Amino acid sequence: MTTGERHNRLREARLHAGLERQRDVYERFPSWNRNTYKSNENGNAPFSFDQAKTYAKAFGVRAEWLYDGAGAMVAARQQSPRSPEDIQSVPVISWVSAGALDEPGSQIPAGTETLDISDLGAGEFFATRVRGDSMDRLAPENALLIVNRQEIDLVRGRRYIFSLRGKTTFKRYGEDPIRLDPESLNPAHEPHFIKPTDKWSVIGRVRKVIIDV
Repeated sequence: MTTGERHNRLREARLHAGLERQRDVYERFPSWNRNTYKSNENGNAPFSFDQAKTYAKAFGVRAEWLYDGAGAMVAARQQSPRSPEDIQSVPVISWVSAGALDEPGSQIPAGTETLDISDLGAGEFFATRVRGDSMDRLAPENALLIVNRQEIDLVRGRRYIFSLRGKTTFKRYGEDPIRLDPESLNPAHEPHFIKPTDKWSVIGRVRKVIIDV
């Protein structure tokens, strides 16, 4: 077993967790030492089994597989049903209604249709469907976005629902300069650079994208 094989598995585990770039790891786990992680994944420094357990828990893989290649990458799913605490009923609202949530005190009407979603963690969530193709590399039109209203602190590279000039928009946040970036196959879509006169706010961070197939 070589260190090189181990660092390749670490990269595979990162991709399994949906983190396309190393920089995505640093955004999700800001307490991790960047130089250490980079050296571990690039194969410049080995990591211990204790560190493998930390990485495995974060990336959703088995520590034994990550460290020495033993067994399957992911543990077999439990056959018992999920506990109720793992499942949240998320209200499904229209694109227009989502834009009305830019004020912290805004409420979703009682009796709104809900969707049961698991593994969301802490937060105040709602779901809404995408309009248009400005983010179709990630979420085509009519894809369902699961949004956490409590995550309004902006981090470069993350995707949010914004209220911009009174309209709802789904974009990736960029900086230097501040802008809202599309992720589209349509070259007609361009970044919107935020001007001092723009009236804009963050409605919430997009945590999941559900695509009908």
